Amino acid sequence: ERYQPTRVMEGVERLAASLRKMAYRQARADVETRPDPKTARVDVSINVTPGPRSILRDVVVEGGDAGKPRVAESIALETGAPLDPAAIVETRRRLYDLNLYRSVDIDVQPLESAPEPPSVSAPLEQPVVATIALVERPRYRFRYGLSINDSVVGPDERDRREGRQHGTARRGPQDDR
Repeated sequence: ERYQPTRVMEGVERLAASLRKMAYRQARADVETRPDPKTARVDVSINVTPGPRSILRDVVVEGGDAGKPRVAESIALETGAPLDPAAIVETRRRLYDLNLYRSVDIDVQPLESAPEPPSVSAPLEQPVVATIALVERPRYRFRYGLSINDSVVGPDERDRREGRQHGTARRGPQDDR
């Protein structure tokens, strides 16, 4: 097959994405190419260093009303299992879909513990904790403004009127429940 550097890099990116999906968050892939002008060939070597595998030990919810059963049901992260990036995205989507939170941030950090000695049969594992920071939407919004209506009445005629919007209090989405 003809050597194409972009195809090699695309393959390396797919490999790195696959490793991240398998919870190797610190995975690294180094590419080395050795051209041989005599044979018109290029030898490509990829050296993969997976790093420790991230195992989710705990999920901590901060802010908002973390005790709501709907919040607990929205968390797709599974403790005791390898950290799944798709579960992080799904958890964030579910929490936003509740329409209760202005922001949902999920931060994954390693637990500070004594490192386990590496074994030959299993890769090194890194316990991690996921912290979900929730910021609730305001219960009420107060808006005040000025509007101008500009309408075309005839070919050379326009109707401009000032329209005032008075302050309004509006209920938030969580008040309907």
